[in-house]
Amino acid sequence: MKILRFFFLLLCACPLVCTSVCAQKSDAKADSIIRRMLALRPDYGRLLQNYQAEVYLKGYTKILTHNKLYSYAPSLLYLDRRGKNPLIECLLDVHYRSPNIFTSKIKAIRGGQMANDDVNNRNLPFLNVNIYNPSVFDNQILIPDEKQLFDYYDFKYIEGIAGQARNDSSGGLIHQIEFIPKTRSQRLLSGYFYIVDGSWNISRVDIGGRWEFYNFRVQTTYGTDTTDFLLPLHSDIAFGFKLFGNHTKSYYSAYYDYQSAEYADAGGLPVKPPTTKANDAPATRFDTTFAAGPYARDSLFWEEKRPVPLSDYEQSLVERPDSSRIQKPSVFWNIAATLVSPHGISYESGEVTYSGLLNPLKFSYSRARGGLYWQEFGFFHRHHQGQEFLFQPSIGYMFREKKLYFKTPLRWLFQPKRQGRFYATMGNREQSYNSTFLDQLKREKADPAVNIDSLNLEYYRHYYSELSAQYEIAGGLLVSGGINYDWYVPAKKHITEGLVIDNYYNFAPVIRLQWTPGQYYRMNEEDEEYLRSHYPTVQLEYAQGIKGVLRGKSHYKRLEGAVQQKIPTGLLSSLQYYVGGGFFADTQSTYFADFQLFQQQNIPQSWSDPIGGTFHALRSEWYHAADSYVQAHFMYESPLLFLKLFKYAPKDILNERLYFSQLYTPAQPSYTEIGYGFGNFFLNTGIFAAFDRWKFDSIGGKFVVNF
Repeated sequence: MKILRFFFLLLCACPLVCTSVCAQKSDAKADSIIRRMLALRPDYGRLLQNYQAEVYLKGYTKILTHNKLYSYAPSLLYLDRRGKNPLIECLLDVHYRSPNIFTSKIKAIRGGQMANDDVNNRNLPFLNVNIYNPSVFDNQILIPDEKQLFDYYDFKYIEGIAGQARNDSSGGLIHQIEFIPKTRSQRLLSGYFYIVDGSWNISRVDIGGRWEFYNFRVQTTYGTDTTDFLLPLHSDIAFGFKLFGNHTKSYYSAYYDYQSAEYADAGGLPVKPPTTKANDAPATRFDTTFAAGPYARDSLFWEEKRPVPLSDYEQSLVERPDSSRIQKPSVFWNIAATLVSPHGISYESGEVTYSGLLNPLKFSYSRARGGLYWQEFGFFHRHHQGQEFLFQPSIGYMFREKKLYFKTPLRWLFQPKRQGRFYATMGNREQSYNSTFLDQLKREKADPAVNIDSLNLEYYRHYYSELSAQYEIAGGLLVSGGINYDWYVPAKKHITEGLVIDNYYNFAPVIRLQWTPGQYYRMNEEDEEYLRSHYPTVQLEYAQGIKGVLRGKSHYKRLEGAVQQKIPTGLLSSLQYYVGGGFFADTQSTYFADFQLFQQQNIPQSWSDPIGGTFHALRSEWYHAADSYVQAHFMYESPLLFLKLFKYAPKDILNERLYFSQLYTPAQPSYTEIGYGFGNFFLNTGIFAAFDRWKFDSIGGKFVVNF
């Protein structure tokens, strides 16, 4: 099951504008059989509604070659930290609910903490999938429609196999079809389909490809009669790892025992769902929980639960779990790893996380902002009725400014069925300056020869607090309101010419609207999950500064708005845009031009944030330098754009991206950035050129590490 999901995911993951580099061409017989299978796929995908199964999983890893680096990174290879390579055995309860929601509960496991990570991170994504229901793996790979499938794959008829040869009690003919990618890409797989003649359902899949650091091969066999032909019965998974002189191979087998399976209706096919486009299918969701005390070392327990006996080699791993012992890391190394690595403690209903005191991935640098190092903490707790509590403070140091930034966001999800959330945040932002200087800045900026550093504009330290609540009053329509309270402290104690006078305080009620027409969603128990819409999302925010409340000194009205959308243009190719603007009005007293939808974040939430949608070379001073702005960001993303032209381009690149951003403010009449980037699951990088009034200004880059 998992394998096919992976295959289909990968084939559609590339909206490549590519030409075929494969000499093999599809043959007519294979194409005809594949088209018949695709014609029935939507019906089969809607047929299965629910199932519950107990899954037995066993596996092990063989160390073929290793060096000292291997000893210091056992978690990368899912090896025990003591250098042991034991047999992993696991017993799971798997519950599937349409559409594409899998809940896996680990009831018992043998193999240590590393076995937990191995099962969760490497095996479950391949085990949990409805192969007929268009699905997504890691939000990357989709099952394409017929035209897209033949755009990226050729098919070859191998042979017809009698059903008895495949343990098919029906005895029908099974067609073996090879699928061959037309271009080299990590998003495309290769392998075989085994399709039953007449019913055109898939009885077996044999898929190979690359995922993260691993080459994988997955073979899954499905049922043959009318009650289980959609359900996987047995899966074999193999992973091969090669990196820095280390080479391992891992082998796993899974066996399914079904307690129940529900279909749409006794007659066969259910009512047609609201959408019919394959690429509109919701992303697969995985939820994994652990039963109390899941570690089981009792040999009699596992002998009773195993559907098949262990092989001689597997039995030797049970009896001698240290047979593959490698050099153990030193105490010094363990301490160092603790300092530089992120940590997390999970429990049944929550998690506590910490980014690591000396984690090098928490350092960033850009020409516009200089160096930044930050730390993140997290506390997450989920109640049984779906309510969630998240507290995620962060703190960072800006080397150029020699200044500490902090943020303490708290979120309480009190009504999951209606997106009901309560937010509370305190923190600080870039040094700012008030409206007294906006006219000065406009005059000075009118002269292109003026350097912003000569204006000496950073006069106030900005601290803020926010209290707000959100609720969905209709499908896709979110309303929120709250209070913003800001205070500004003079950054310089001795300012000449009387420019800085005193601390400023600002009290401002805020109301926000966010509307996405045609918003599709699904209910996952108590949670409402937004999925997709064919229409853009519109945001509006109105704030009014009230003078005299809590020492507030500013009277103004602020209005901001934005429109954003992701438009699919092919298999995981898309055009994304964000257009917004805002202005201050009725400014009857001194105020600070601090927009909410137009600001540079001091402390990134994580390195996995998207690169696009912001200005990379724009200095922070310009975010507070005008009483109005208009901004636009565009990004085109595709698995292959230019790298396909190079023979030796890395095959592990998942996406290439083109960026274009434009800004207008009275102080910055025309500011433009264009960029190009590429990335994969591990690293995303981009290079950007900035233009001030269409004249070249600077060039810089950004990289994002996901590790």
